[in-house]
Amino acid sequence: MLSPFKSLAHALASGLFAAYITLFLKYNFQLSIIPLVFAALISFAIIFYFLLYAVRKAENKLLNKRVLLLSLGIAGLLTISFSKKIIPGAEPHQLVSIKVTALGEKNDSAQSSEVWITKINNGARDLDLESIPLSGGWEIKNNSIASYSQQPGTLEISVREAEQLHIDFTRHSWSGKVKIEDGVKTSIVDLYHANTTEYYTYNSESGVISNPLTNDQKAVVAVISFLVLSICWYLFLLFACSKNGYFLLTIPLCLLIFFLPNALPLNGKDKLLLLALSICSYYLMKTPRAIDYLNSYTKTEKVIIFVITIYAGFAFIGYRLFLSEFPVSHIISKTTYFLLYCFWLLFIAFTFLYLTELCKRKATELSNVKKTLTHRSSFKIYITFLGIILACWLIYFIAFFPAVMSSDSLGQWEQATGMSKYNDWHPVFHTLFNKFFITIYKSPATIAFAQILFMAMVASGFFLFLYQKGVPLKWLLWSALLFALIPANGIMSVTLWKDVPFTAAMLWLTLVLAKIATDNSYFDRKTAYAELIPALVATALFRHNGLIVYILVVAVLLVYFFRTKKASIIVCIAVSVGLIGFYKVYISDPARVEPNPSAIKLMAPVHGIAAVRYYNGELAKETVQAMDRIIPDSIWLSHYRPCSADEYLFQTKRPFVQNLSALSTSKALLLYGNTLVHNPYLVIRDRLAGTDVLWDVYHHEYAYNARYNTELESNNSGLSAKDNKLKQALKSFLEFTVSNADILIWRSGFYNILLLLLLVCFLKQRKKYFLIFIPLIGCNLSLAISMTFQAFRYVYYIPMLFGFIWLLYLATTIAPAKVNDESTKVG
Repeated sequence: MLSPFKSLAHALASGLFAAYITLFLKYNFQLSIIPLVFAALISFAIIFYFLLYAVRKAENKLLNKRVLLLSLGIAGLLTISFSKKIIPGAEPHQLVSIKVTALGEKNDSAQSSEVWITKINNGARDLDLESIPLSGGWEIKNNSIASYSQQPGTLEISVREAEQLHIDFTRHSWSGKVKIEDGVKTSIVDLYHANTTEYYTYNSESGVISNPLTNDQKAVVAVISFLVLSICWYLFLLFACSKNGYFLLTIPLCLLIFFLPNALPLNGKDKLLLLALSICSYYLMKTPRAIDYLNSYTKTEKVIIFVITIYAGFAFIGYRLFLSEFPVSHIISKTTYFLLYCFWLLFIAFTFLYLTELCKRKATELSNVKKTLTHRSSFKIYITFLGIILACWLIYFIAFFPAVMSSDSLGQWEQATGMSKYNDWHPVFHTLFNKFFITIYKSPATIAFAQILFMAMVASGFFLFLYQKGVPLKWLLWSALLFALIPANGIMSVTLWKDVPFTAAMLWLTLVLAKIATDNSYFDRKTAYAELIPALVATALFRHNGLIVYILVVAVLLVYFFRTKKASIIVCIAVSVGLIGFYKVYISDPARVEPNPSAIKLMAPVHGIAAVRYYNGELAKETVQAMDRIIPDSIWLSHYRPCSADEYLFQTKRPFVQNLSALSTSKALLLYGNTLVHNPYLVIRDRLAGTDVLWDVYHHEYAYNARYNTELESNNSGLSAKDNKLKQALKSFLEFTVSNADILIWRSGFYNILLLLLLVCFLKQRKKYFLIFIPLIGCNLSLAISMTFQAFRYVYYIPMLFGFIWLLYLATTIAPAKVNDESTKVG
């Protein structure tokens, strides 16, 4: 028997549920009073007996303050995020129902009576056409809803929460007549249009508005909704605790985040995949071994991972929620939705970490690498890796012979062959790198082959290092094959851009730093000089921002020197400084090489000021005057693009670069800082848009993303490439990956998230392993402050580094320091 107090609480809870269900039915289905009373009684009875069963089942574990606070928090977030969906009658509910009838009629000039609907837009979002119920004669074809047989045929389009409904019809020579019934309004439109295809947009003005609630009534209904949600989540969390953890939350959170609202542009397949991911995450993480793994993390480490998931959440949905419009609307509900998304993502992040740990344990079991490898066996394994990679990339070499060259590549070719003067727009170091190889044989193919060999040798060296550190050989052979088959690697290997050898140099430097971090005797060997010095110099000089990477790596190596007293470190740093200094002072001397105008390094801050001007933000008088001295206000406004500064650099037909170069760096930064203080959102928004390809997981319509090139562009140097079937097949394959695997192959945002999680894994083992991530961090930071154009080649190093760093974590040598291990002195 329940006590009187528990019985009263039980009845009140049942009454709250019955009231909520009744209100929900009333405001969503417009039921009359009799069905509502019947629904209230039935729901009260069902909920009463369900709660009675639940209370008796968990009587000893019913009170849990931690679970109570968590359930109240989740209920609060849900109530705010999904108020339209969860709180009955929270907002006036508009339902628009439009009937579209393909009449089967046409005018004398039309060739048919087809009717094609290409898009249905509700306010700021497009509706999924596959979600529209089809009737006779209508079908989905070529991403449109079409009627071209069985006419006349009527399609009913019903939209709840309608804002401004627009329906786009195709108009061409095969189009017929369509009847549109919108409430009391009926229209017949002849869609025929001769010659070119055009579009007709129907704008709906009708809707059925339900009776709105007063503010007091809304408050009462909101409280009822919040309490009902709190009870539901409290019972669910108690059940989750009884099933070994909170990972069961991933499933309802997934349903709420991805299925309930329409905040994200996901189709049915995407939603089902996310649900499957959530279910798999739960079943994987409910095991005792998984729980032990989670418990191995300290509170500090868990907080760090949560911060990473906040960043990850922004990388996934931050643009759509907070950057796609200005000013930002519904900021509170969007923020609470964002927090719920991050909460779900936190579970997925721990699932990735645990899967990585399982792979590491399996690799340790399978590893049978000997303590020492003979030179012969090491060389044989190295050649095997090299052969796998070369065999795949030579296919691209044959297909795109002699090489893929854009206008940038051709400009450097002209410099290398003496057709034009050297300039440092693209690092002259890379131009001289190209010139060295064409002295052997004057063809772009020579450079392409040398580039393939350089990349393949560095990658093979990393694979060999991983084998020596305990990663199973079979795993590495498959990894080498996958690495070689990734289309981004294949097409980049034959594209003559500075970013390709720079990426190889970044991988090389990361490999050397991994050797330093995992081997205390590394600097005792003479090979250290032959590895570290050229890796440092190549990274610093192949691309302008490589110098920032170099400075950061040298700074960390100096710290490492003061802890280890290894004189070889100072020697390597000194020699690299000398070589880079010689290059900067002598080889790239302005007398020989035309330097970059100072305007180039000021583009990012000036573009941020231009954003404030474009959106009518607050600018100081001094800032306005400085901007007007560069180009007129009308040009700043007409040429502003959120993700690119190229319109100012190349399309103004004015002395933009010269005028901007006249502005001192200190003055530009002072103006930028003042603008940032007065317009923080607009300036930060502009910088995020300018680095979109660096951090954002998805490619958005507003951002042009140059992924790759496949042609040798027209030129005055007599260079050309012949078309062939192999080339066409590879181009089709590349296009397929853009459509079906863009975020995995042609974007870096997803890999930045995984690399941050891997950084936590490495630091959990030993702080010293931070050294491995310095090139990545340095390059990311340099791009974050300077990038003004979206091209995958700028961030190509990120997915490249991820695969090798993930495999490195599986190595048996990546482990906590032993008590008697000398390396404990350095972390």
